[in-house]
Amino acid sequence: MNQKEHEGPSVGRLISILHRMTQTYLGKELEAFELGHGQVRILWYLFRHPGAKQKDVTHHFKLDKGSTSTLISSLEKNGFVIREKDTQDSRAVCLIPTDRAMALQPNLREVFDRWTVRLLHGFSGEERLLVIDLLERMIWNADPEFYKRHHHGQAKI
Repeated sequence: MNQKEHEGPSVGRLISILHRMTQTYLGKELEAFELGHGQVRILWYLFRHPGAKQKDVTHHFKLDKGSTSTLISSLEKNGFVIREKDTQDSRAVCLIPTDRAMALQPNLREVFDRWTVRLLHGFSGEERLLVIDLLERMIWNADPEFYKRHHHGQAKI
């Protein structure tokens, strides 16, 4: 990329601003449910992958082991997740969303949907698809191996 192609706003800065705005929105919306933005992402992953291991969560979100452990411990302490011994591997622990967590799933879906609607307000259907495609391509450019592990033909990385 030459200098001319690089002129304009920093993509990284714009993504960073949007990320912080998302964290702020989620923080306010999730407060009533006693969840933080980091916790809800893990919980949502566990809704789709009940019985996942801690290492699965770490790899999926590109977190360090300590951060994953802290988030999962807080989910467990607040009654959203239980740990069960893996029947296949006695050293491993499976993470299971509790009934309390499962009952929140429709409310959490609403929170995510409202944010998506807000972000994509005024976009045509074609533009919505384009935004997803472009973001996925950026993820690919940043880390093709991560993209390959987490992209399954849908826009839910």
